[in-house]
Amino acid sequence: MFVMFAAGLAIARQPAPVKVEGGLVQGTSEDGLTVYKGIPFAAPPIGELRWRAPQPPAPWEGVRMADKSSANPVQEMREGLGPWTAEDEKIAGTMSAYWTNFIATGGPNGKGLPRWPTFSETPEQTMELGDTMGLRPIASRDRFEALKKLWQDTVHQR
Repeated sequence: MFVMFAAGLAIARQPAPVKVEGGLVQGTSEDGLTVYKGIPFAAPPIGELRWRAPQPPAPWEGVRMADKSSANPVQEMREGLGPWTAEDEKIAGTMSAYWTNFIATGGPNGKGLPRWPTFSETPEQTMELGDTMGLRPIASRDRFEALKKLWQDTVHQR
């Protein structure tokens, strides 16, 4: 009887499922708070969705458990793709922080990050991510335009 009572208390503490865009999610109670983790906010940006505006997540049947965080947004580092250094990890962490801020606030800037400038069609500065991070003047307009064209050609070929 005591085991059934204890099990009943554990079930009673579980928050009710809530409806989000893709279906129902079940959170957990942690330290007196209802917590929802790993809820998909968009379809994965793969295949035809690469380099496109985010699309709604695929709907699911039943109740989806929202008790674990999703995978880290930083690109997976696979063995054989090169020797990743502490500098690489720092850049990846900075980019992840910019992206997280962008999703949360609509802008990349946040505490402890180099300020990312507002987009301009005629930039005279660029964001440098490397040994140092921050705004830098464009050293050569011709080099900048060549890199911009290469990037645009590469994206449009996908």
